[in-house]
Amino acid sequence: EVMRPTVMEVNVDDFKFNINNIKKFINKDVLLMPVVKANGYGTYINLSTILDDFKIVCVALVDEGIILRENGYKGDILVINQPDINEVNEVFKYNLIVGLSDEEFLNEMVKFDDKFRVHIEVDTGMGRTGIRDLNLVNELKRYPNIIVEGVYSHLSSADDDLEFTNNQINKFNEYVTNIKEVFPDIKYI
Repeated sequence: EVMRPTVMEVNVDDFKFNINNIKKFINKDVLLMPVVKANGYGTYINLSTILDDFKIVCVALVDEGIILRENGYKGDILVINQPDINEVNEVFKYNLIVGLSDEEFLNEMVKFDDKFRVHIEVDTGMGRTGIRDLNLVNELKRYPNIIVEGVYSHLSSADDDLEFTNNQINKFNEYVTNIKEVFPDIKYI
C-alpha cells in the first residue's frame, strides 16, 4: 500500500457529530451514502469505526468494495465506476451493487443466472460516463437477474458553474422520471 505524501487526520467523534447534524436537515426517509473511495481519500482510518452507522456506502472500484467486505462491513456497497467485465464474479461473490453505464458490462452480467443489483448511471453533461440513451433502460426490463435499485449522476462543476449544474439537475430529473416509468420501485435516487 503506497502512502500519499499528504496527511489528513480525521476525528471520528467529530465526523459522527457532523453526520448527526446533517440528519437534522433531511427527511428521515433519506439515506446518507458516504463515498469512501481511495481508502477514505487517503485517510487510512479504520473505516469500520464509522461505516456501520450507514446502510449503504459508495466506493469507486470493486477492489475497494472487497476490502470493506473483508473488514466486516455488512451493509450495501455501491461501486460507482463501471467495473471491468472480468470483475463480474467478484461483484456477485462480495454482494456488491454496480453502477451500470455500459452495455458491455450488462451483456456480461446477463450470461449468469445469479441476480445482480445495479444503479443506473446517467450522463447529465459530464460526458465521461453514464448512459445517454434510455433504450438501455428499457432493455434491462428483459433480464430478470438484473435488479435495478437506483439511479445517479455526477455533478461535474457544482463548485464553480451554477448554471451548468442546474442544467445537469434538470436533465437528471428528466432521466429519473423516464426511468421510474420503467422501474417504479427504485429505492435510491
